[in-house]
Amino acid sequence: MATSVMPCNETSSSCHLTKVSGSHLFKISGFSLTNWMASDECIESATFNVGGYDWAIQCFPCRWSQSIAIYVTLKSNATNVKAVCKLTLLDHCGIKTFNAP
Repeated sequence: MATSVMPCNETSSSCHLTKVSGSHLFKISGFSLTNWMASDECIESATFNVGGYDWAIQCFPCRWSQSIAIYVTLKSNATNVKAVCKLTLLDHCGIKTFNAP
C-alpha cells in the first residue's frame, strides 16, 4: 500500500504598529455668535496633518442645551486608522474650563 505525503504549507505575516503624536490649536473667536447657527451646522478647523493623515476638528454648538459636541474627523481617504485624542477647552482668558482624556 502506497503512502501519500501531504505538503506542509508554511505561512507567516507581521504587523508593524506605530504611535505618533501631534497637537492642533483651534481657536474660535466670537463663539457667542454661534447662537445664530442651525443645529446641523458646524465650525470646522483648518485641515492639519498628524502621522501622515489629514484631520480636522468639528465643533457643533447646541444653543438650546448650552452644550457643544466636538469631533476629530479623518479627512484623508484611508481606512483602519485609529486615533486617541485629548481635548482641552479654554475660555476667552486662556483658563482651562474642561479637560477630556
